[in-house]
Amino acid sequence: MLDVITNSITSYLISNKAAKEEDRDVYKYGLAILLYNIFLVLFIVVLSFFLHNVIATILFIATLIIMRKYTGGHHANSRVKCFTTTVIIYTLTVIVNNFQNIVPIQALVYGLLMISYVLMLMFAPICGEQIQWSSKRMEYVKKCNRICLLVFIFIIICMSYLNWKTYVNYISIAIIATSCSLVIERLKLREGRKS
Repeated sequence: MLDVITNSITSYLISNKAAKEEDRDVYKYGLAILLYNIFLVLFIVVLSFFLHNVIATILFIATLIIMRKYTGGHHANSRVKCFTTTVIIYTLTVIVNNFQNIVPIQALVYGLLMISYVLMLMFAPICGEQIQWSSKRMEYVKKCNRICLLVFIFIIICMSYLNWKTYVNYISIAIIATSCSLVIERLKLREGRKS
């Protein structure tokens, strides 16, 4: 289905001289990623309407997108795995948030968040096999990562002060998931060097 849509859009762009025939595969690939990401975000947002947590979900998605962009990390090798993993992480976020008033759960979230910050400061950004950055780009992304971490620390402190636990949990778990992705990719790269 996605191939049919990307083929149609690409053919339309080429026939209207908005794209070149030799770039057909590049456009199809870019459109496939764009449409997939739009579908994934829409799916989670629609789900959030039923769960009555739209604003928290938007914060979760925004945090995940921003941190993944400037952290790198593991990318699933298929859209189905990526979709499933993202929905599972979102579901865990909803479950954890439902137990936000249980002190050990909240302490666990804050503890994992602190560990995540340390891991990101130590290892981010990491390029996987799918992405290759120049050293100049790597320095830029590293700087952006540090700025994002500071901004999110500030946001979490402010929201904690205002006792907005739900928002804190959604942002925190997005950051924790990003650091897990970072660790997975680092282990994969280390294992690849050994073999």
